[in-house]
Amino acid sequence: MLRNPTRGNQTSAHHETITSLKSAAALGCLICIAVLDELQRISDLNSDRHGYEEPFLKPFLKYHYFHPFGYNISGMNRRILCDFSLIPPSQDPLRLPEFHSGTSESHASSIGINYRIPPDTGDPAVAELALSWLRKCLENHERCGRGQDPDFSPPRLLDVSGNQPRLILTNLETPDGPYATFSHCWGPNPTFLRLTSSLIKEMQIQILTERLPENFRNAVQICRRLRVKYLWIDSLCIIQSGEGSQQDWLFHLSAMQLIYSNCLINIASTRAPNANGSCYTRRNPEQVEACIVPYNTYVIGAESIEPRLLVYHQLLMRGCQLTPLGSRGWVLQERVLSPRVLYFGPKQVFWECSQSQNECEAYPAGLKHRFSPCGPFELPAKDLPSSEPDYNLWQHLIKTYTACSLTRPETDKLGAFSGIAERMALTFQGDYIAGYFQSELPEALLWSIPRLSVPPAPPGHVNGYRAPSWSWASTDVQIQPYVEYTSMYNMHNPEPTILLDILDFRICLLDPQNKFGPLQHAELTLGGRVAQLAWDSTVPLLDTEFVIPGLGCSSHGIDFFFDNETAFYSDQGGVLILSVVGYEGWCIDGLVIKLVKSGSETYTRLGKARVYSKDITARFAAIEKKRIVLV
Repeated sequence: MLRNPTRGNQTSAHHETITSLKSAAALGCLICIAVLDELQRISDLNSDRHGYEEPFLKPFLKYHYFHPFGYNISGMNRRILCDFSLIPPSQDPLRLPEFHSGTSESHASSIGINYRIPPDTGDPAVAELALSWLRKCLENHERCGRGQDPDFSPPRLLDVSGNQPRLILTNLETPDGPYATFSHCWGPNPTFLRLTSSLIKEMQIQILTERLPENFRNAVQICRRLRVKYLWIDSLCIIQSGEGSQQDWLFHLSAMQLIYSNCLINIASTRAPNANGSCYTRRNPEQVEACIVPYNTYVIGAESIEPRLLVYHQLLMRGCQLTPLGSRGWVLQERVLSPRVLYFGPKQVFWECSQSQNECEAYPAGLKHRFSPCGPFELPAKDLPSSEPDYNLWQHLIKTYTACSLTRPETDKLGAFSGIAERMALTFQGDYIAGYFQSELPEALLWSIPRLSVPPAPPGHVNGYRAPSWSWASTDVQIQPYVEYTSMYNMHNPEPTILLDILDFRICLLDPQNKFGPLQHAELTLGGRVAQLAWDSTVPLLDTEFVIPGLGCSSHGIDFFFDNETAFYSDQGGVLILSVVGYEGWCIDGLVIKLVKSGSETYTRLGKARVYSKDITARFAAIEKKRIVLV
């Protein structure tokens, strides 16, 4: 199943064709199964365009051995990444052999020592395992669910304790227990049952189970098995159409932080692409359970075989995040704000909480191992002042969110992130301005889009205003926060000089009661130093020289990042570089901006730039500041 590694790197092809890879996976090689799953996720392997019997991007797949006890699988121009480690069992206190040995640890009964993976995640045994994780968390984890409000209830809940679910209005019927929330994909053009103003009274009597899509029926069953009486599903608890639906949506948008923060558990149906899909999946248990393999160890003059636990580093990422649900923008705040998440993944069920240790069906007792990504996001405590790690976490959340997709980005880009922003506002000081906290400006304006992700044009605004050009919410691709850029390129961590003043800002909210939600307009009034910028757009970006005639300096195209291709090729009339941060004796970082209308002081952002020159900071400092309105 696993080749013995050679010393150094193995450069010969492990599999040269798709057929070879599929054959190895069919024989039960867990490494090949993982690689094949990842290829199927990112490619159409049923297409004939590559030819299964021909070498595919020769060599198709290679594996590399590195010390200690690890493998890296690469291929397809490195579009895939599958990392594996071989862990000596003695290095992990939660290792599988101990779990199956019948030891009587204090928490052994709560994690089900004799759990065996069933062929279907809808099996009651899976729910019993999840219930043991829930009990363990409630009894032993101090950080999970801290700060919850025991008196909070969403305006509407589903009571799933009877033969048929029914809708309750919590201002009229106080819940007598906690509630679960449900994360799911709606799918395109949904036709399933949803709450409307005309159905409220009918649904208070009962909701026939057969009228619910399969995903919702699964969620009801999971709640009952977890002994949770109440369930919150957005499409059944928020009025979707009819009288008062717009007001109800705006109210719930502002209440998302409370709804998810105060739930007992969030149930995430990660594998189902729409409501008619299922939480559950059938699988081969042997392809899910933890794998122990023999490993040849070499000592001078001797060779021995010892057991190793084969660990797939991307297991959690593939099972939770890189799924139909994990790619959706609304889901990030559902995951981050909830105190606990139970994921029903493509092959197995995963558990996540602030103090979890990679619990899943493969490792029911957990595994003390650094997976990719490593563990859940843990938001900072509400009663502590902000710190640099808090700021880095906030920027990482923004980066993660911008990689997600939204069906209606024009209205939802800031709205689907508002719960996280509201929660982080308890940590950061100052106003919230179109995706930023005032305390992080102006440096945070220096986000950029990696060149491989640059879109051909700015996103359209079919349904109205979305965000100002200077906000990360103005784009539909993943951004690189400035803090990440500086960590990569500011090798000596020099002290920055702020060259830009935030004089004022103006925000027009769609809902005046929700300062974290959608916008109607936003602008910044700045006091900054600018200089004319010019370049030859007939030359590819990376080969272009950007010239600042007024300062007598130039910079290479590799240091310029445009927000879209149109910005690079557009007319250069009124284009300026606005200095934001300077590093004495080294460089400045700034924004590329363009005049909106001749004779005005209103500009729009085109991109971000870095200009290297020994005295560039001093040159900009000598320029008189100018009033600029950035929209």
